[in-house]
Amino acid sequence: MRETTDRDWERDTAAEHWPVGLVAFHIARGFQRQAEFIEAVRDGRGPHRFDWEETHALNAAVADAHRSPSREEVIRLARASVERIAGTLASMDEATLAQPAFAVGGRERDAVWVAGRLAPEHARGHLESIAATIAAA
Repeated sequence: MRETTDRDWERDTAAEHWPVGLVAFHIARGFQRQAEFIEAVRDGRGPHRFDWEETHALNAAVADAHRSPSREEVIRLARASVERIAGTLASMDEATLAQPAFAVGGRERDAVWVAGRLAPEHARGHLESIAATIAAA
């Protein structure tokens, strides 16, 4: 993200129809949200029950509030959120790690799945969109 030009940071992506900087913030915010899912399990409040309508509404609200995030803001949020994920996982015992942290469509997934599958797959898809946008410029 640091290597993107100011012009690239403001280009709209074809997939999300948001500026590159906002898509990068969305990735960082995703890590923050995933940290919250894992913390909820640790604290006995999980699992997060995923709902597309709720997620789309949250994404729209976040997009409206953070239309032009700085690179430093994005990097700081992403780094802090990934550290939260790692720290929370390290603090959990095997029984807690096995508890459901995320539920969608009748399927439940544990905290390790959230950190090892959901978080990177979400980021990968959006990073591909950013790369394609910048490459097409």
